[in-house]
Amino acid sequence: MALERSELFDYYDGAKHRSVAWLRVYHVHGWYCVVATDRSTTYECRSVTNSIEELATEAVARFALIAERVIWIEHYDYEPQLHKTRRHFWKRDETFDLVKFERFDDGRFHRAGWTRITRERAEQWTGEEIVAETESGVTR
Repeated sequence: MALERSELFDYYDGAKHRSVAWLRVYHVHGWYCVVATDRSTTYECRSVTNSIEELATEAVARFALIAERVIWIEHYDYEPQLHKTRRHFWKRDETFDLVKFERFDDGRFHRAGWTRITRERAEQWTGEEIVAETESGVTR
């Protein structure tokens, strides 16, 4: 079980606006587990939740992953975030959600469905502890 990638991932949402997420790609027993951490409040873009289909489609293509062998986890960290419209800080609980998709004939993902999971369950799929990462290094 190995973390293969951990990076800030630029992609375009359905309205063709730039979006950003922190992606970690783990290779686990012939499967890939992708953990997508939302960075929408930091970069003022659409949330991972509101653009997950585009994010998944682009990540599979860019990293040459086999879509049928990928486990998708959406992650919101517990760091205080600046709310874009109210201009104040609020604390969001850390969450992990398993995301399942349907796919169009051309391979694009659509009709995402979310199931809340625990941090422990997410870490069973990654094979290691999931730490919050930023461009300046690892935080916890």
